[in-house]
Amino acid sequence: MARAIEIEGVPGPGRIGCVAIGDVLHRAARRFPDKVALADAGKHTTYRELDQMANRCANYFLSRGLQKGDKVSTICSNSTAFAAVLYGIHKAGLVWVPINTTLAREDMSYILSHGADLAIADHQARQRVLTATMPRPARCRCSTAGNRRRQDRLNAGPGQSLHRRPR
Repeated sequence: MARAIEIEGVPGPGRIGCVAIGDVLHRAARRFPDKVALADAGKHTTYRELDQMANRCANYFLSRGLQKGDKVSTICSNSTAFAAVLYGIHKAGLVWVPINTTLAREDMSYILSHGADLAIADHQARQRVLTATMPRPARCRCSTAGNRRRQDRLNAGPGQSLHRRPR
């Protein structure tokens, strides 16, 4: 059994052992706050900024009623926004269900209707998700580049779509 120790002020099981993905980002943010974590389209994001974005995403998911173990599908291209959402999913204790952006609409529909409590799509996949056949979502939230308030709340970039499956 791994002995709990503290590394860089963050408690954990040590350098070898079980560590949650959200903890890995948090530790990196504590250890290297001003180092560049991601570079996306010429914009650099530090570990501290990415950790803060992920925390906001996690808090948003929990504030919308998602609970530990709920499944969140993502249909996104690689981006800083996607990384923040991915870490936010893990920090909130949710289960990530990735969906390949090149899947046919029917395959995407099957995955969404059989395993996602929430679906997040970037602007490129948004229309395919909205037209996918799935149970009518209890709530549907869409953000575009012009909707700054929702974009700021999610802090996950422009073009996010959220679908919540009824329970």
